[in-house]
Amino acid sequence: MKYLNSLLYGSTTTKSYLWTIVILFFLAIMFLVFGVVFSLGFLFPAVISMLICVGIFRSLDWEDVVKEGEIGQIEHRIEKGEKKHKADKNAASEDGEDSPKEAFARLENYGKKDIKRLFHKYKVKRDHKAIIIDSSRKYKIRQCPAYAWKDRTKLHFLLLDDGARKISVPLDEIEHIAYVPRISANPMLDYEELRDSSFVAHIFSPYLPNYFQGVVQGRGVTCKNLYNVAEDIMVTNTSARNMFDLLGLDFYIDDRLLGAKERNEFFKLGYKANVLWRDTVINSVEYKNKIKGILTNMAQSEISDYAFEQVLQMFIEHRLVTMEYAEFFREMRW
Repeated sequence: MKYLNSLLYGSTTTKSYLWTIVILFFLAIMFLVFGVVFSLGFLFPAVISMLICVGIFRSLDWEDVVKEGEIGQIEHRIEKGEKKHKADKNAASEDGEDSPKEAFARLENYGKKDIKRLFHKYKVKRDHKAIIIDSSRKYKIRQCPAYAWKDRTKLHFLLLDDGARKISVPLDEIEHIAYVPRISANPMLDYEELRDSSFVAHIFSPYLPNYFQGVVQGRGVTCKNLYNVAEDIMVTNTSARNMFDLLGLDFYIDDRLLGAKERNEFFKLGYKANVLWRDTVINSVEYKNKIKGILTNMAQSEISDYAFEQVLQMFIEHRLVTMEYAEFFREMRW
């Protein structure tokens, strides 16, 4: 099925190669059958067709072919959804129905060609990252999809709000990416424009925040965790991975979020890894590798046996590791 996507939705060049392979393969089979049934003279074109087919097959990078097909299929679905959305909108306009949401909508106005035009206008680099900026008072941003990229001196954001705009922050002013937990949220009202069927919504929906029930000022509320990437620019937890990849900065957690006993450096590293895992910034394999490295270093360090046991117990109590997993490193220590 994945190769069929490439055959149907890949680039013109990729499709031409794939269709050539298919045609040559069937020609080789046909000549082979003719050679068996009618004359051995047909075996020569069968062999030639098969050799060319194999040559083209081996010249292709099949990972790129599959990836191109997947992207092409997504773009095809998005374009279909965009056409349907515009048709529904035109029908509603003809019927005289113009809801407040339609009147003030902004993201639905961006199509594939509009995004390409903005990329050219603002000189967006090819290694850009899609993110959602939750908020920034300084730049008057609220729940806005954006593209981020950097050059030698600055971090740039292309904001897809009214009219689109670009903001830039000097890289030497960005020290780390900071954790900003338990921000009160309203999932019913947040990011309303990114929950429809528009082109932009399809692209940025994977970066909508994850919500959970928490306690803020003694009362139960719905919360989201954010990440401060520069100045007061906060991105969603699902956007954080892209910002870490783009900037290559350390992850910072304020000591005030931890108890006095929990400020041990080994525990802080484990706690950071656990936060990133719970917020889907890293996957389970990456988390396991980080924890394994931290506990291995701790087991081989010169801290006292008493301190080692205390910290290991904190890993268990905070559910960073299981008792069975902790026992493995206890045995390594002894």
